[in-house]
Amino acid sequence: MTPPVALARHIRRETLISGMVNAIISTGFFFAVFGWGQPVRVWGAGHLVADLLPQGFAVAFFASMIPSFLASRAITRGALAADMPRQPSTARLVLKAFVTGLIACGIGAVVWALVFTLGGWKTVAPVQALTLKVGYGFFLGMAVTFFTLTRLLRGEDVVRQPVPGIVS
Repeated sequence: MTPPVALARHIRRETLISGMVNAIISTGFFFAVFGWGQPVRVWGAGHLVADLLPQGFAVAFFASMIPSFLASRAITRGALAADMPRQPSTARLVLKAFVTGLIACGIGAVVWALVFTLGGWKTVAPVQALTLKVGYGFFLGMAVTFFTLTRLLRGEDVVRQPVPGIVS
């Protein structure tokens, strides 16, 4: 069993890395989708609120899946030990990441629609839109990675009774 301090250090490191990677990717996608210089329209297909939906899904999906795979590999290699009766299967990790992405997308849709509706915004300055998208990627990535790894490494994320034909 890895000492609790080592597990906490692993979770902190992966959480910070996830936040930074998602912030960098969010920056790249912002410039690819919106460019710079023109106000960013909030509503409509291809505009800010619509763009936040796939971002929420992708950030949550990858912030759950990749750290889970890395932790699973570290456990297999013996570099990290966790309090779990057995490791979840690859299929289970992917399914969990997919569901996490859907949940984040759904919650994000409601939250961002409320924020922009209640704020009455039709457009936002590029620097504000960039800050919002980068911050959203950073904090969502960190939150998902933290909760995913905390549950996984404590053995709370293991299917005790596999469902035949779905996950093992």
